[in-house]
Amino acid sequence: MGRSARKTHNLESQRRIHANDRIYNSQFKYANNYIKTSKYSVLTFLPLNLFEQFQRLANFYFLCLLVLQLIPAISSLTPITTAIPLIGVLALTAVKDAYDDFQRHMSDSQVNKRRSQAVRNGKLVQERWASVQVGDIIRMDNDQFVAADILLLSTSEPNGLCYIETAELDGETNLKCRQCLTETAEMSNDDEKIGAFDGEIICETPNNLLNKFEGTLSWKNKQYSLDNDKIILRGCVLRNTQWCYGVVIFAGKDTKLMQNSGKTKFKRTSIDRLLNFLIIGIVFFLLSMCLFCMVACGIWESLVGRYFQTFLPWDTLVPSEPLGGATIIALLVFFSYAIVLNTVVPISLYVSVEVIRFVQSFLINWDEQMHDEKSNTSAKARTTTLNEELGQIEYIFSDKTGTLTQNIMTFNKCSIAGQSYGDIYDKNTGELIEITDAIEPIDFSFNENYEPDFKFYDKSLLDAVQREDSNCHEFFRLLALCHTVMPEERNGRLEYQAQSPDESALVSAARNFGFVFKERAPNSITIEVMGKREVYELLCILDFNNVRKRMSVILRKDGQLRLYSKGADNVIYERLRAGDDEIKRKTQEHLNKFASEGLRTLCLAFRDLDEVFFNDWKYRHQEAALSLEGRDERLEAIYEEIERDLVLIGVTAIEDKLQDGVPQTIANLSLGGMKIWVLTGDKQETAINVGYSCQLLTDEMVDVFIVDGITAEDVQQQLQKFRESIRIMNTYQPRSPANQLGASNGGISGTEGGRVSTPQPVAQPPAVSVVTFSTELEYRGGSQDNTPDSDLPEEMNVGFAIVINGHSLVHCLNHQLEHMFLEVVSQCRSVICCRVTPLQKALVVELIKKHKHAVTLAIGDGANDVSMIKAAHIGVGISGQEGMQAVLASDYSIAQFRFLERLLLVHGRWSYYRMCNFLRYFFNKNFAFTLCHFWFAFFCGFSAQTVFDEMFISVYNLFYTSLPVLALGIFDQDVNDKNSLLYPQLYRPGHLNLFFNKKEFFRSALHGCFTSLVLFLIPYGTYKDGLSPNGHVLSDYMLLGSVVATILIIVNTAQIALDTSYWTVFNHITVWGSLLWYFVLDYFYNYIIGGIFVGSLSMAMQEANFWFTTVITVTICIMPVLAWRFYFVDVFPIPVKSSGSVDLLRILPAALNARGYADHQIPDRLKDVPTAANPRFFDMVEYFFHRGCQIVEDKLVEGVKGTRISLDDRKKKVRGILTLMEQCDHIIEIAFPLRRDTGEYEIIRGYRAQHSTHRTPCKGGIRFSMDVSRDEVKALSALMTFKCACVDVPFGGGKAGIKINPKEYSDHELEKITRRFTLELAKKGFIGPGVDVPAPDMGTGEREMSWIADTYSKTIGHLDINAHACVTGKPINQGGIHGRISATGRGVFHGLENFINEANYMAMCGTTPGWGGKTFIVQGFGNVGLHTMRYLHRAGAVCIGIIEHDGSIFNPDGIDPKALEEYRNDNRTIVGYPGAKAYEGESLMFEPCDIFVPAAVEKVINSDNAHKIQAKIIAEAANGPTTPAADKILIDRNILVIPDLYINAGGVTVSFFEWLKNLNHVSYGRLTFKYERESNYHLLESVQESLERRFGRVGGRIPVTPSESFQKRISGASEKDIVHSGLDYTMERSARAIMKTAMKFNLGLDLRTAAYVNSIEKIFTTYSEAELNVPLTKDCGKVEIVKGFCARHGLHEKLHLGSITFNSNLEQHDVEGYASLATFKHAIGNLPSFGSHCGIQIDPATYSTEELRRLLSTFISALMKNNFFGNQRNIFEHELNLKHNMYTWITEEYSKITGNTDEEMSFITGKSVLNNGLQNYKAAIGDGTIFTMEYFLQSEELMNKIGLSKGWCDKTFIIKGMGEISTYVVEILAKSGCKCIGIIEDDISVYDKKGIDIQEALEYYSKHGTLSNYLRMQLDSNVWYKQDVIYPYGYGERRAISGGRNYPELTENFDHAMINSVIQTIIRDSASRIIKILDEFNLGCDIRTAAYILAVENIFEKLKTTRQQ
Repeated sequence: MGRSARKTHNLESQRRIHANDRIYNSQFKYANNYIKTSKYSVLTFLPLNLFEQFQRLANFYFLCLLVLQLIPAISSLTPITTAIPLIGVLALTAVKDAYDDFQRHMSDSQVNKRRSQAVRNGKLVQERWASVQVGDIIRMDNDQFVAADILLLSTSEPNGLCYIETAELDGETNLKCRQCLTETAEMSNDDEKIGAFDGEIICETPNNLLNKFEGTLSWKNKQYSLDNDKIILRGCVLRNTQWCYGVVIFAGKDTKLMQNSGKTKFKRTSIDRLLNFLIIGIVFFLLSMCLFCMVACGIWESLVGRYFQTFLPWDTLVPSEPLGGATIIALLVFFSYAIVLNTVVPISLYVSVEVIRFVQSFLINWDEQMHDEKSNTSAKARTTTLNEELGQIEYIFSDKTGTLTQNIMTFNKCSIAGQSYGDIYDKNTGELIEITDAIEPIDFSFNENYEPDFKFYDKSLLDAVQREDSNCHEFFRLLALCHTVMPEERNGRLEYQAQSPDESALVSAARNFGFVFKERAPNSITIEVMGKREVYELLCILDFNNVRKRMSVILRKDGQLRLYSKGADNVIYERLRAGDDEIKRKTQEHLNKFASEGLRTLCLAFRDLDEVFFNDWKYRHQEAALSLEGRDERLEAIYEEIERDLVLIGVTAIEDKLQDGVPQTIANLSLGGMKIWVLTGDKQETAINVGYSCQLLTDEMVDVFIVDGITAEDVQQQLQKFRESIRIMNTYQPRSPANQLGASNGGISGTEGGRVSTPQPVAQPPAVSVVTFSTELEYRGGSQDNTPDSDLPEEMNVGFAIVINGHSLVHCLNHQLEHMFLEVVSQCRSVICCRVTPLQKALVVELIKKHKHAVTLAIGDGANDVSMIKAAHIGVGISGQEGMQAVLASDYSIAQFRFLERLLLVHGRWSYYRMCNFLRYFFNKNFAFTLCHFWFAFFCGFSAQTVFDEMFISVYNLFYTSLPVLALGIFDQDVNDKNSLLYPQLYRPGHLNLFFNKKEFFRSALHGCFTSLVLFLIPYGTYKDGLSPNGHVLSDYMLLGSVVATILIIVNTAQIALDTSYWTVFNHITVWGSLLWYFVLDYFYNYIIGGIFVGSLSMAMQEANFWFTTVITVTICIMPVLAWRFYFVDVFPIPVKSSGSVDLLRILPAALNARGYADHQIPDRLKDVPTAANPRFFDMVEYFFHRGCQIVEDKLVEGVKGTRISLDDRKKKVRGILTLMEQCDHIIEIAFPLRRDTGEYEIIRGYRAQHSTHRTPCKGGIRFSMDVSRDEVKALSALMTFKCACVDVPFGGGKAGIKINPKEYSDHELEKITRRFTLELAKKGFIGPGVDVPAPDMGTGEREMSWIADTYSKTIGHLDINAHACVTGKPINQGGIHGRISATGRGVFHGLENFINEANYMAMCGTTPGWGGKTFIVQGFGNVGLHTMRYLHRAGAVCIGIIEHDGSIFNPDGIDPKALEEYRNDNRTIVGYPGAKAYEGESLMFEPCDIFVPAAVEKVINSDNAHKIQAKIIAEAANGPTTPAADKILIDRNILVIPDLYINAGGVTVSFFEWLKNLNHVSYGRLTFKYERESNYHLLESVQESLERRFGRVGGRIPVTPSESFQKRISGASEKDIVHSGLDYTMERSARAIMKTAMKFNLGLDLRTAAYVNSIEKIFTTYSEAELNVPLTKDCGKVEIVKGFCARHGLHEKLHLGSITFNSNLEQHDVEGYASLATFKHAIGNLPSFGSHCGIQIDPATYSTEELRRLLSTFISALMKNNFFGNQRNIFEHELNLKHNMYTWITEEYSKITGNTDEEMSFITGKSVLNNGLQNYKAAIGDGTIFTMEYFLQSEELMNKIGLSKGWCDKTFIIKGMGEISTYVVEILAKSGCKCIGIIEDDISVYDKKGIDIQEALEYYSKHGTLSNYLRMQLDSNVWYKQDVIYPYGYGERRAISGGRNYPELTENFDHAMINSVIQTIIRDSASRIIKILDEFNLGCDIRTAAYILAVENIFEKLKTTRQQ
């Protein structure tokens, strides 16, 4: 069973136990129940503790040093300087260890002294736990802990059941059921029978497997099989069971609890380990210096010293012989220098480290932001030795239950009979409402058993239950019956004890909805349904397990047998009966929805059973249950028989609530480079669901692997399969170097030598986090081909996760599979281990520690997590609901998982940063201090004489330099806590040991050496032979020592001031106070105590030499540091090299300094676009535009010229131009008839949009497609605007389209359509060389462009020499250009090439630079797709697939483009192409490849499929193939999307070249061919002459001949060459600009936004520099875009007649409706005009007069520009909301543009008389109404139909509205004998059935402006009473039929007196025909329909006549 089943007794193969027989059992020497976790005893404490402490090399080093100092002959320093600090450190550590072990002793004693009841000689006696032995029978009572692992014999519950809680073992607080043998259960609680029990138990040996036990019981000559269900383990708590008895199987250390408890290990940080290594190196360095000094001393003494024996006599130990004496002196000097130079590693280092760690621990304890208010618990550092290790964590191993989750389940949603419940919707809008605390839950108080904490919000479910819906009742009845929950009464309240929190939540839900589970008996279940008691006979329980994944109960009530079942959806669905497909489908939809929300789901079903069938099944079930062999298999087969043909009831959805902030914490820790593994004892389904909830698992992941093999072979096969899947996915991902083993996640080498260096680094992509805005700037290297595919950084990881079951993990941890296991999990973003034992958790941690050499952290909250916590480098315990065992075993404790983020990212990082800063400075100052002695040795004969005073040496590290460095190590910060959390990647340097490593140590040491050299030599040079001005000698030893010591202190102070990043009061006090303290102590020691250096420093400080020397020395020491930091940090911040080949750039992003004063907001109408699955195309373009504006608006505001312009004005100007830039300037919709070749007629619709005219002409294709629409044309024109700007083409954007399928029309028909559409565009000013230049698009080509050019040049442009420049994409012979057909495809190639050769971008998207080996898939094999395929194929890429509308083909070996093109031309399809097979998968676009080229339609990549894309690069050769939601998904997955507005710009670029060619009327290259050819020949001749002059003509002339390729170009570039060169240059320059912008704004892979930013800047510059006016700037300065519309309806007449309307709610369809209505009105009167209408979308009341004037002028100008206004074109008629001054403005604007005089202004009717208007114009409208009404009233036949008499007499009428025309009508009606009984106005309505005096009412209205208070009888609302005539003027149609039409006004000399006569004639003729039509078509009184029939007949006759002519 591998490591996890280690035997504790090597000689024991099985265990034999006799119950109640201690003598027999003692022979086996089984472990007793005594527990010992302590390390020391009183006797062993001192030697063991000292032995452990001296294992630290520093302590051993100082011990050896102390011994040397005790020898007077060699020691120049007192031993006290070493002894006191060493003893202090040892004593403090010993006290701490003693206290910790004392706590363990107390805990052991408490456990061992617990009382238990044991059976002795048939009686119960009290025993301590420690006295219990194997074979004893003990009794446990309810709520008691179990003392040992026991075999259950009997219980107080029926059928031998008992319930236990296993939180101490596996962390689960839910109850579990155990059951004893029925034979032993009969003993009950009879102590005599139990005391006489003599059964023999043969079982397995002690092991750590919690879920497995095998054994047999022999008793009364029978054998019984024993399994885990009959065993209760130590640490369990008995629940809901009064008592039970059991025989002890394992005791003490043999129990499974203790087997799973890891040993307490001494934990050391990586810095501690590094320090041990460094100390060894320093000791060798010290010995080498001592050896050098020893040799030098021997030489000096033998050559010089022996002559000074009179002055310096040798010691008596030294021989007088020169050579021997010198040798002995040298040996003694070796040890003397070992003592003198020992301060290079002073013991104060370790003292300071411990102090810093100690204080840092208190800072953690005092952090209020890690205090949990609910539990009133703060974070606590339980150790003081591991703080900096918190800043280097790479792997986090977390428990689930109670750690990530609250272990609280809530019933959230359900589905019953296909109806979903749980969501709540807004009653008005129907939108889903997010459930928050503000929403009131349902009130369940009607139910006396309800739980106040239960919350449910969807009242419809309660309503369904209360109206006794049968499905809902069956649903909750199942929840109340199908479970193993136990009820109990506590304090008069019903409470439940469940085996799982899921069951508890479901039973609780049923209870609150009125289905209360009340009682459980061995053979019955009692529930209460809506207050009525129901008792069910319990016949059988089919329990849940991991294999079945379901549970069932069989019940009988009232003679009816029914099986209720609940389980996993896939399991239940497989067992449902046939039929009910609709319910199954709906339920499956709800299941998918619930699962996507991270809810845990269960399916519910039932089956009615037949009594005979059940009895037969029950008999066979009992047989299977009693079988000893194959029991599980037989039971499973029996269960399958009855659990089938189920009826689906519904689905439950419950939520395992996460702790607050868990997903955010996990996300930020992941961004910090930490891998998070979840190790849990829960079942697989639970673990997976929680993984989704906390975002460890996401839907965007490529796959979630499940390892659940039973045997080692199964597990190996699964791992191999997963490894292969990952290898395939990572084929195109950059591989990380093997030398990352010790620093990151990958690599599988256990030795240093196994690491492979990489040739060159490859950049890793900047990744923008969802949780925090942070940009990764870490660069990793690529590995060699033979390196394992491991260690992909998380941001580059393709997104795998793996879930491993505990029984499979046993094999994974075996040495045969552990390497493969590591290889797979290293490349998974998330790892979840479920059903694992506590020891397995520890083994997983050990595995990572062993092979990854990474710092690990384990976090948990239960006793089952203790071994894992102990095994990890750092153990964190959570003060949860599962006891304090985890906290007691941990190094740090917190109250909630979310506090782990702050513990690591803030305190951990700070601690690591501070400790590293401290160590660098400490080694620097001590090398600087110590090596002064070494330099002095050269001047003192290597005699071990010290430079400094002995007292200074003793207190240097204690008093002079200790406090500043302690303040540095305790308080320093490089960034504050907020930024540490905001930018988690600041944590990553700790993974690579960047702040302190061997390199940093050597740098600090060398700096210290340099400082010491300067410190000694400059003062020595100053004071050697020095004299003061007073003649005093300054060259004495003591003065030199004092000066060097003083300057050393000053240099140290300056250095630490530079090293301190964060100054606090403590830093100032310690730094400057220590400097002052030095002078105070020096004075005190020398003058008060009487030191030997008395007066030396005072003497020196009196001289100027001292101060000058000090300044020079400090400057020289500090300047290199300043220069280094200035150059490498501020001027040239090169990457900081780590120990491997990894470069880590400085991480703080520029976003910290963002300006942000221009807060561009995306409009509300676009708020759903970023997440919409299928947004409108134009909305997509607008959204991308606004996203670019958000980035660039700041820069635009800053760049507005004019120093006197205020910031507010600049912002207004920028926003105005951006608003203008967004809108579509002009759009036209054209409809015209087409006579098909068949003779049928068809209306053709076409559109043309001009998005932006900031540059003219506008440019954009004309497409023939059924997808053409107004929205699409607007979107494509907008995209074209930004596309042109992106590649610097000086065009505005346009697009045209005709809504047809060109394949369904003949060539003749297509030509007619094209030419007619061209004419319509020309008439409206939408085509022309300088206005609008179309080009080919989908469904069009050279042929269509030639038709357009020919039509234009022969009509509107017949006088224009540049007429053929009106289109591009023409045939060559008509002015086309070479290379136009392939331009877009070639542009795609060049666009790709610019990025595919960029190493950084290729590394970002996970591939290598260059075309070699690249594969690609093309979607759409049209013109663009074909040429893209050609060029990519030529470059070396391989096409593996083509997607077309009628099928897809696939060949992983490659597809030949030429062969495919030929096949397509022959067969008109690619389907069946023999060079590839038909693709049969979901979609070819989801296949792995390097490049995917969508070249067909828009929105092909959306949020539903973006996560399935496996390409590394997407080249958008089509327009708009990617939605914004998909764009975000792709960027998050590090897929490089090259946007359409750049890569699709090849066509428009070459179109620009063609346009220029047409305007210049020359062919490119033609004028220069001969000149360039001759120039090139002259060049060759010059080369030849130069060679001959240099080498002579020996052997004849030197021939110089052009190469073949040069020969082709020798005559200069052809037009094709120039076009290709220009296109290449354009695409390259634009690509560089996009890259630069992306880098400038930290956009990473978001090239689309970068391209839009570039386009916006260029367009903005055009508007700004050209001073183009925004359409409307209001008087307040606010910029506003106003929409205007114009529609013309009908083509049967030349003249349009219509009005202009102001309305804020006006839309295009309104204007079209008005225009069409006007056409039919004109036709009724048979007038020679058709309808039109114009409208402006404003409320004129909100605009000033000047604003309205500017607005009308702009609108009229735009109409005239496009031929929508003017004489004989479009005539405005009178409109009531236009005042006469507005007509004057229109007239002035028209005159200004055309130069016409007022007398010629016949384009407006309804003018004033002074402006040639008619006197009776307004009366004409009223007269027309009267004439019409009169004519119909005089029709006796018509009046009879409606029940009225003929004529006006005695008629009553009500009128609505009191306008000018309505009052005119009212007066005439009153004079005609009609009686007005009511008037309706907006504010009031008046009514009088006797009649209203019209004149009086009019006068009142004229005086008061209202009819309020006019009559006593008033109506509050418009109530229509019975009357004869209603005149609703102002609503609906403005006039009756054709009455009042103003065509006669067009005749200038028309006699005004004839108006009424003409009107009467028109109305009489029309009305008479209408009456005839009523009779002819039997229309009754339907005058409206008759009028439309008349209009249609008149129009038809005119069209027919026109056609005949």
